[in-house]
Amino acid sequence: MNIRHDMICCYVIRRDERDLAWEFLQIKRRSGDFMGNTWQTVYGGIEPNETAWQAAIREVKEETALVPRELYRLEPVDIFYIAPQDTLWHCVQFAAVVDHADAITLNEEHTASRWLAQTEAARNFMWLANRQAIEHIVQLLSDDPAKPYARIDPTRSI
Repeated sequence: MNIRHDMICCYVIRRDERDLAWEFLQIKRRSGDFMGNTWQTVYGGIEPNETAWQAAIREVKEETALVPRELYRLEPVDIFYIAPQDTLWHCVQFAAVVDHADAITLNEEHTASRWLAQTEAARNFMWLANRQAIEHIVQLLSDDPAKPYARIDPTRSI
């Protein structure tokens, strides 16, 4: 079995129009791709000499053209197994906050996008780890004592 740790997962979120709750972005993977025609969050690889948080920002920009104004690391690391590759993945998770008015431009990996209300998000993501991450994000971005320590300045350099 292979063990990999060079992948990130990033939940793109924004405040709703009334600034009362969070909305979560889902992007639909193109058919023919791994897990094609499913609604997902942003996933991607970490490039050589790149930190996990830099990869999260880059992947969000590449897949959606959105630029995070805030970035948070999530406490749990997503661990999952992909049978055809016989690979156990350790995937660092992030939440990227974008502005409500920002426009999405999808890259060739995706065919559609949608924003889900906070109340709908958990039931529309397919994996348990995704649903748990959504709960964690909502808690973290309220007045959680860990919030300032989980925040990463997306404009800083290493």
